Amino acid sequence: MSTPVPGTCRYCGCQGEACTLPNGDKCGWVDESRVVCNAPGCQRAELARVKSTKTSDVYERLKEKYRGWGYGAIQIEERRRRQRERRRRRRRAA
Repeated sequence: MSTPVPGTCRYCGCQGEACTLPNGDKCGWVDESRVVCNAPGCQRAELARVKSTKTSDVYERLKEKYRGWGYGAIQIEERRRRQRERRRRRRRAA
């Protein structure tokens, strides 16, 4: 994916109010950076991109801790962390 250009949607390529949304309205911008329009497909794609970025941030954070162990050790550590969080939430709810 190329560098986003303000004023042009990074997914559909519209510029400002070029798209027509399913309800008949013209599209607008999701935020002040003006790189994602508010068309449903573009919003879903941006959400998926943000989620994958968060996952890669976790990988980078744990990479130093598990240098030489491989990606499998990182996955195991993340699975354990999620299990601990679920147990903590259950204890708080009880």
